[in-house]
Amino acid sequence: MDLEERKGVNVAFNRATNDLRPKDTPENITDALTRVDVKAIAAAIPDKTPDTPEFYPCLKAQVMPIAPLLKANKGRWITYATSISKTLYLKGVLMPVVATKDLRVVNGIGRLQMQAESKRSEVAMVLVTEDEARLADAMLNLLSMDFDIHNRYRDLLRYNSFRRLRRVREDLGRGFIFAVAGNSTSKDFDVAEPKNRDKWMKEHGKSVLDFGAGHLHETQILRSIGVRVTPFEPYRVNESEEIDKAESLRVVDEFLADVGDRKIPYNSVFISSVLNSVPFEEDRKHIICLCEAETD
Repeated sequence: MDLEERKGVNVAFNRATNDLRPKDTPENITDALTRVDVKAIAAAIPDKTPDTPEFYPCLKAQVMPIAPLLKANKGRWITYATSISKTLYLKGVLMPVVATKDLRVVNGIGRLQMQAESKRSEVAMVLVTEDEARLADAMLNLLSMDFDIHNRYRDLLRYNSFRRLRRVREDLGRGFIFAVAGNSTSKDFDVAEPKNRDKWMKEHGKSVLDFGAGHLHETQILRSIGVRVTPFEPYRVNESEEIDKAESLRVVDEFLADVGDRKIPYNSVFISSVLNSVPFEEDRKHIICLCEAETD
């Protein structure tokens, strides 16, 4: 790996070791750790003889069916942790899941969900006692390297937030249809069908802004049914998954010209994909502010 890729994998590895949510930072999880009496928890666990199999439980992970684990942990999923686990999995890194005897996951809920979505039927498990689980929860979920990810790697995290070429959409994303499709999936709701098209236009209108349009797949789908779409995407990528500056500037220039013209007002503004991928809260607030200005 080159230096930039190693930096990205290092950040992902340190995030994926914990079951973290987007709002979790080294500061607030370290603060949570200080409120846990780790010494008392550790004292309740019998010592293990060094250099024995019991001393290294991760080296004797058990391969278990995934279905019972999914049932025992229903409703505990963390999308952020799943995405981070997927990033490492694509690099060949897959850590075991730590759970209690009743299959409650102590660490690795994102890894479990990621493997389920990858259609794996089995998962590597390390089973611990209830006393060990309390210590593992503190040491695996609340212990973090003391470096400021969000500032030190700020530009790297921003750069890696754009949609990759492998994310090809043949249907409108959920953010474009949830208001009209109910519980239907994107594949089940074909907006090209006349009744669905009419329903969509009645709700969202015929002039929309797609803020953070990715590869412009949704833009093209909506245009094909007669919707006037203004896309905004500052990170257009080429076939090598590198940002195409010239193409990005072209899309942005067209966006600014269209916004400046504004002969036809926007009926709807779509930003859901952006808010799900932009890593910093202050950036998301800026985006919302910009989109609010577009609706005035």
